[in-house]
Amino acid sequence: MIKSNKNNGIPFNHLDYNKIIAYDFKGDEEMYDSPIDRKGNFIPIIEKQQFLSQKQADNILKALTKKSSYGEASAACFNPHFGLVFFKNNKKTNQISICLDCNDSTSEIDIPARHHKSF
Repeated sequence: MIKSNKNNGIPFNHLDYNKIIAYDFKGDEEMYDSPIDRKGNFIPIIEKQQFLSQKQADNILKALTKKSSYGEASAACFNPHFGLVFFKNNKKTNQISICLDCNDSTSEIDIPARHHKSF
C-alpha cells in the first residue's frame, strides 16, 4: 500500500488513493484508450501490470504535474500503451493513459500542467 503525497502537485495532492498500478496495453484511440473501460471492466489487451512503490508513484506524479513535462511537439496518433490506474480500497479513483509515440495523454481528472502549452 502507498499513500497520497501532498508534495506531488495539483491534482494529485488532493486525490485519495492507496494503490497505483501501471499497465502495459495495446491501446488505440477508438477501441481502447484506457486500461479500464467506461463500464468499469479491464480491457482484454493488457500485457503486463506492475504495482508502483511509494518512490515510483511520487516520481511519476511529480513529473506529471510539472509544466516542463508538456508543450513539445506531438503527433496525432494517440495509441496509448502505458496506463496508470489509481485505487482507493480496490475502487478506481482515476486513470491516466499515455501514448509514448505522440506524447499525448488523457486523464479522468484534469491535470492543469497539461494546459501550459497547447499545440
